[in-house]
Amino acid sequence: MNSLLEIDEENLTATVQPGLITLDLISAVEEKGLFYPPDQVR
Repeated sequence: MNSLLEIDEENLTATVQPGLITLDLISAVEEKGLFYPPDQVR
């Protein structure tokens, strides 16, 4: 259980499973031209 289930671009939300690595979420939203700000790891 560590998957990204959905990125809802219209509502700017992401549905993830527990255990997803934050950097994986950041990378996925960046591919869609979005930004995930709570945890900046770079």
